[in-house]
This record gives sequence, C-alpha cells and structure tokens, in this order.
Amino acid sequence: MVFDDPAIRHLKDPVLSPDGKRIAFTAGPGCNTSGSDLWVMNADGHSPRRLAPIGSILGEGLGAVWSPDSRHLAYYRGTRAGENINVISTAGGQPHTVAKGIRANALWLSWYPR
Repeated sequence: MVFDDPAIRHLKDPVLSPDGKRIAFTAGPGCNTSGSDLWVMNADGHSPRRLAPIGSILGEGLGAVWSPDSRHLAYYRGTRAGENINVISTAGGQPHTVAKGIRANALWLSWYPR
C-alpha cells in the first residue's frame, strides 16, 4: 500500500474489524509513536480517514481495539498526566475519555462483553 498523505508515512498496529470490512491503525509522520493519529480505512486499503490524535503512547503494540459490533474503537491517548483510554465512533465525532492517567504499558485494551 502506498499513501500520498505524509501523515501516514509510518503505519503501525493495524487491526481488522470484527466484521472484516475495515482496518484501524496508528500512523504518523515520524518513525516513533510521538505525534501519531488513529486512522481507519477500508479492508481493501482504500479511503483512509483520520479519526483522532493519539499523541505519544508508551510501549509497542498498543493500537486500537474494535468493539464487537465494529462501530467503535478504544485506544490510548498520551497526555502529560499519563495515558487516557478513549472511545470513538468509527463514523467520526469527538472521542469520549473512559479512563484517565493510567500506565498504558501495564494494560491491554479489551471489550467486555465480547
């Protein structure tokens, strides 16, 4: 896949939605995780769309997690006070913070019930 958008130069942590229709991933202009954003695109690699900024995340492999119905994504958002867990609709809109000031390298996100 080749993306023309310079913000998608370093794609990381791709994850296929439960319905198999979309891929969520983190990407940024640099090779580290600082300044990364959360993106979603069709499973065929077309129509990438930026959903939300992530900032910097601690640790590797801490990408977004799809809701069981493929309508929302949970993800870590880096802040000065620590990591927040946010949830955003894949249709867009504003993210909702569900936990603040946690240590992302100590937790893995999962939806319950599945």
